[in-house]
Amino acid sequence: YMNSSPGFVDQCINAPSPDSAFGQEFSDESALTTGSAAAAYLNVALQHLGLVHVALSADGVVLLPLVNVLRAALEASSRAHWLLDPSLDKKKRIARGLLERIAALESQQRVHADPDHLRRRAADIRDTALRHGISVQGQRTGSNLPRKVGGESRPDASSLAAAVLSAPGKRGGSSAGWLYGWMSAYAHSALWTSLDMRTVRKTEDGSNQI
Repeated sequence: YMNSSPGFVDQCINAPSPDSAFGQEFSDESALTTGSAAAAYLNVALQHLGLVHVALSADGVVLLPLVNVLRAALEASSRAHWLLDPSLDKKKRIARGLLERIAALESQQRVHADPDHLRRRAADIRDTALRHGISVQGQRTGSNLPRKVGGESRPDASSLAAAVLSAPGKRGGSSAGWLYGWMSAYAHSALWTSLDMRTVRKTEDGSNQI
């Protein structure tokens, strides 16, 4: 899996079959933004899973810290899943790609503020949406970046991860949100994640108590 997946992702983006969804949608430069972002997320996930593979192959590995790596892989792959959802039409997929561009710009501005660059890129995003008949709504504080594109805002990582874990056919079910919450809490060194869960018991009202 680890050997074949990177090549598969690269082929999907750079040399897709003309009859495939990639071939039909991402031949357009604007839709290609969505595909490129998805490929980047998938490559991030694969690299994290590669580290898990190496760690599990080593002697004396400490397993619990791998939760942090697995959480990062889950978040990246969940974002790719959101972008590549086969139920989307082309407009919706382009809109989600534009939301990714907005998120990237906001992160970039936190590291190195460049108001002129931000204005140019925000105008380009709005022009791209208009060219494809996609609506934009609202304006983010301090910039001309829209709040919504195509009637949708960009969901946070926890929402996407929980959705993927609890998707039809997955075993997560109602426990999916709890699992991601536990992974996140462990990543931030929350004390309760290191307690022995055998000490958890049901109270009279049905809640859990440690």
